[in-house]
Amino acid sequence: MSHRQTHPSVSSSLEHAVDKYLAESMATDQIPGLSLAVSHAGSLLLSKGYGWANVELRVPATDETVYEIASITKLFTATAIMMLAE
Repeated sequence: MSHRQTHPSVSSSLEHAVDKYLAESMATDQIPGLSLAVSHAGSLLLSKGYGWANVELRVPATDETVYEIASITKLFTATAIMMLAE
């Protein structure tokens, strides 16, 4: 299941390869859902949602899904501060 926007310059074989890779990765790494955007030179080439934004409520992920990132930003902030300190 996916919701998508695809630029005319993106071939269906490339889009299929991306779909296949993400499906395999999501299954292997037990990722319930994600949203993907690919851009080049300021143009949006591909925008899709895969899987579930909310597994419990069976809400599909779309290219417009807003995800909560919780406390993971603390890790990025601490790493950036340590890099600056060094």
